[in-house]
Amino acid sequence: MFQKTIRISNPALLQEVREMPCVVCARFGCDPHHVKSRASIGHDVPQNLMSLCRECHTLMHKIGLTQMAEKYSQVKQWLLENGWTLNKTINKWRN
Repeated sequence: MFQKTIRISNPALLQEVREMPCVVCARFGCDPHHVKSRASIGHDVPQNLMSLCRECHTLMHKIGLTQMAEKYSQVKQWLLENGWTLNKTINKWRN
């Protein structure tokens, strides 16, 4: 049986993010999405963990963060409130 690897080591933080509504559609029952990936040295901190339902999380990985922020104003607002800015030169969000 396949078991998903636990990527967030702090159980309290993981639970906190899971109890938040989806940033995009406000549904509950969400998973955390690393804005800056762990492979890119993204940390397990609230400012780097966006709460997304499965559907919105799949879309995020399909179209990317910049397009999600352009399509959904609430994603852009969340990013700005959490200290992220758009680097227009390379069209990527930076913290």
